[in-house]
Amino acid sequence: MFDLGDGINLDHRVYDRSGVLTAATVALTITRPDGTTFTAPDIITPSTGYYQAETFVPDAAGDWTYVWSVSGAVTDVARGSFSIGGATGSAPLGGPYASLAQLKAQMGIADTNTAKDADLSRRLMSASSDINSWTHRQFGRAEVATTRTFRFGPTGVDTHDFWTDVDLAVSTVPSADVWDMSTWTLEPADGIVNQVPGWPYNRIVSAYAAHPLYASSPYSNFRVAVTAKWGWAKVPANVVTSCLMLAVADDKAKDAPFGVAGFGDYAVRIRSNPMVEEKLKDYVIDSGLQVAS
Repeated sequence: MFDLGDGINLDHRVYDRSGVLTAATVALTITRPDGTTFTAPDIITPSTGYYQAETFVPDAAGDWTYVWSVSGAVTDVARGSFSIGGATGSAPLGGPYASLAQLKAQMGIADTNTAKDADLSRRLMSASSDINSWTHRQFGRAEVATTRTFRFGPTGVDTHDFWTDVDLAVSTVPSADVWDMSTWTLEPADGIVNQVPGWPYNRIVSAYAAHPLYASSPYSNFRVAVTAKWGWAKVPANVVTSCLMLAVADDKAKDAPFGVAGFGDYAVRIRSNPMVEEKLKDYVIDSGLQVAS
């Protein structure tokens, strides 16, 4: 496990049938946790048959995969993976919400067996996307604050989840009047829902927001720009478990006739697994409450 910001060094040796290091054409493909391709570093050859990728710094937390492709005098494909940790228990925005190591342990696959790593990583990302669609929210977190725009309602501003008030800023659109955040309150109070801490904030309210005259004022129809670190500080345990269960089910579906076990959209897949549906029910929100641009 590496930390975000660490440099990664990858190398590969090419042998012929006699076990002798041999020159060949070598390429390296590196894939981020979200399935996108990372720009591969240059490859150097310190000696015959020995190939080193120049040190590179991953730009996201999660499980990364890589493939060495060898052609020419020797034809070979070698796969591998490594994990980049963010804050303990956190995930990148959008997922995946469980690690490759967790999924392999769940399925009884040895850490040293990397043959299915790329495929399992895709299944974790797919399961996380299903969870996002089902709950109308995501459970990763951003480390850098960015700006999203919301409409100011009669009781305040309903926003997407944000996990800290650090770097939080709000201004009106388009006048760009900056709010004094000391006069506003974040909800849920203290990040507690159903007496359980660890929830993100998703509402910004004023002590005057509930007054009938305030609700009918022109100000209640303004749009505001909210700059925040979006997401959840840590992925809830039930979301991690749901992600693993869906990924395992997705993997098993490939062995079903015509893939029927995995047929359908995200709603079908989650409803067909009552335990997952039950674990996620407390996290489902009304998709119409929060509209950002």
